[in-house]
Order: sequence, then C-alpha cells, then structure tokens
Amino acid sequence: MAGGYKITDSHAGLLDSGDIDNSFDKRYDYAPTKVEQELQDSFLTAAAQKIAARIAPSTRKSRVLLPKGSFEAYAPLAESGAWDRYLQAVEAVPAMSDPSQDAYRQYALGIAKEALAYSTDDPKRALELLRAAADHYRKAVAENPNEKLFSEGYTSLLDAAAAPLKRAETSIKAYEAWASGPTPAKAAPASIASSKAAPSSKALRNQGVIEMAKAGVPEENIVLAIDSAEATEFDTSPDGLIALSKGGVSKNVIAHIQKRGKK
Repeated sequence: MAGGYKITDSHAGLLDSGDIDNSFDKRYDYAPTKVEQELQDSFLTAAAQKIAARIAPSTRKSRVLLPKGSFEAYAPLAESGAWDRYLQAVEAVPAMSDPSQDAYRQYALGIAKEALAYSTDDPKRALELLRAAADHYRKAVAENPNEKLFSEGYTSLLDAAAAPLKRAETSIKAYEAWASGPTPAKAAPASIASSKAAPSSKALRNQGVIEMAKAGVPEENIVLAIDSAEATEFDTSPDGLIALSKGGVSKNVIAHIQKRGKK
C-alpha cells in the first residue's frame, strides 16, 4: 500500500510531509470487512511511526558490519560507541597500494562517518557526514566490486544489516528534507529527550510483537528485535500463545518467544 501525509499549522504553514510505502505478505481468511480494517490499521500504524520519528526525539538501532583484517583491532571502539576514536584510528591508516585492499579502509571510513552523522543534533553537519560516508562506500564498491560487504545487505535468522550505500542514500534524502524544511523541529531539552528515551529500557511484551507483526515487519526483523531487547516479559501461557497467533505472529516467531521465555 502507498499513500502520503501532510502536517500543517495555521501559523507556520507546512511542518512536514512525506510518503508511506508499506509492503507485506500475509494470508487472510476471507472476511472482507475485517481484512480491510486490519490493512488500514497496519498502514496507519506505519504512518504514525514515521511521523513520530520526524517530530519527536527518538532512538533507533541500526546494525552494521565492521571490516576485519587490519581494522579488527579497532572494532571494540565502534562496539562501545566511540565512533570518533574509531574514525581517528582508521584515518591514521595510510592508503594501501592495492585498491582491492584499500576498499576496506574506505568502507571503514564510511561506517564511522555515517555513525557520527546519526549522533549529531545538527542536521546540516549530519548531511555533510552522510554525503562523505556515501562517497567512501562508492569508492569501496568501485575498488573491490566482488566484495559483498560493500554492496549488499546481510540477513540471517538472528541478525540483519542493510546495504551500506542504500542505507546512507536513504538517510541523505531524509536529512535533506529535514535541513531544508520550512520549520525544522527543534530538539527537545536534554531532560525531556532523556525521559522520552525510556522505551529502550522497557521490557518487550506480547503486544509489542503483535504490533510489529500487524505493521508488516518481516519475520527475521521481529526475531532480531526480540534478541536485542534489553528485557522481555512474554506471556507464554496457552492464552498468551493464542493471542499471539490471532495477532498475526508467525509460528517461527512464537517458537522463538517460547525459547526466549525459557531463558
């Protein structure tokens, strides 16, 4: 399903606008009215989540794959969130004479600058870093086109990472709209922002999984969300499992919830 949204203010005019393109694959019993309502609810949920992320402080995790080899020693810096130090370490590595090997350095530079872009509150500075990151990714692909790390996403049962260049280009478009918007949303005070970040510390429950399933989130991403949750409080009683099934949660995800519940 595809659609759009527009937010206006009587004084400031257009505050925000954008498109929603929600793709999913699900089997329904034949009940036209019920199915239509479920589809509409799924679409509205996707739209609300996208709008909320544009007008309020939010935190979203994005998985990336780090290069190994000569750059593996710097991985702990990235894993601890010290991306500025990771960038400094990579920048200190001289360019390699073999382009296919230097591609890994370009990729590492791109990862560091993209991460730093997401951590700054200045959309224009973030845009500069994202554009630089995209350039590094392009160089990596050009220098070593056979390395899938540079050009393709990665998905497994328990993990997923988007294709780096595609991810950066998508972010560039979003930041361009944010930086050039008529009235960019002002960042909330630190005390408010920190209080709104509380959901990351809340336990993931059955309803949260049901909402993801109804929103069309892929099965592997739901599993990833379960595994990356700081805490879980799943109801794996017969009634809880029935509610999950009726909520559109797949059998594989339900089985994973039961395993997580036992742990």
